[in-house]
Amino acid sequence: MPATIRDVALLAGVSNAAVSKVLNNTDNTIRVSEPTRKRIASAIKKLNYRPNIRARYLFRGSTQTVAFITDRDTISVPYAHLILEQCVECLLRHAYITTALLYRTGDEDALARIAAMIEERRFDGVLFVANDVPQLLHATAHSEVPAIHINPPHAHPHDSVVFDEYDNVRLAFACLLEAGHQRIGYIDFTKGNATHATVSARRNAYLRLCHTHRLSPVFLSETYAEIDAARTPHDLAAVPAGVITYSDAIAQKFVAHLYRNRAINPQYFSIISAATDMFQDRAPLRISGVALPIEVMAETAVTQLLHRIAHKGQHVKTSALAGTLVLRESVHRAPARPKPSAR
Repeated sequence: MPATIRDVALLAGVSNAAVSKVLNNTDNTIRVSEPTRKRIASAIKKLNYRPNIRARYLFRGSTQTVAFITDRDTISVPYAHLILEQCVECLLRHAYITTALLYRTGDEDALARIAAMIEERRFDGVLFVANDVPQLLHATAHSEVPAIHINPPHAHPHDSVVFDEYDNVRLAFACLLEAGHQRIGYIDFTKGNATHATVSARRNAYLRLCHTHRLSPVFLSETYAEIDAARTPHDLAAVPAGVITYSDAIAQKFVAHLYRNRAINPQYFSIISAATDMFQDRAPLRISGVALPIEVMAETAVTQLLHRIAHKGQHVKTSALAGTLVLRESVHRAPARPKPSAR
């Protein structure tokens, strides 16, 4: 039969309250002498005593559990996997359990069940990743469960941790300018109709930087028709040799297209991604880019959430995290302009 607090108290020759104080106060602020503390610790070890965690959580009104909520499409993206892993590790260091709740877009039954779990306060807090479904936002607000939004798809007045998209694109832009490029293009398959704040923020940053540096913005089409139509050096000179993409996936598609088009040397182009990750080394040309601070994002989100849990009330705050430029083989000096042919 498992040992109880009473058994520990009898063996240590102290009251049940003294044992309870030692078990529940690890900051040494309780009024228990050091010799008494050592006797209690010795008794706990000798009896192999394990606290009743459920009873402790019930007494404290805590579940020691945080929900990680996102949709199945988002969790299939590499960065979301990394954020989940980092959040789990960080929460574990604070003795919290992470419960991942995934749903399919449009699955109202799943959303209703998740909302009900939030309103039942089964979690001490919630981490939303690329998710701001009104039904779930209402559930956290109604139940007053603290929530942090990681990279939300829309701007809203809630605690959030986001990437500093302007600074990330600025780093990519500056890299190409330093390499001598005066025509810098942008590849964005959304055609400006992106619903996610991240994608639109990167596009808008590119437009602002073009305006700042007095360069004409050039949006390459998703079929790369402008590049395929270049048959002469003069034609190719009209195409931006410096290219920014809003993600590694788009950059890799562009590189693959260049390798299929044998009329063009892929190294004519300098390619840089506004958001790079660690899964791109299998591409034929390793893409330069701005590495997103995934670990810092997870650590910041967890720290803010634990602060919200410990200090009830609204603390609307947005933390914008800047990335770091990572240079690989895809950035070259700007090609020399072809001289006009003599008439």
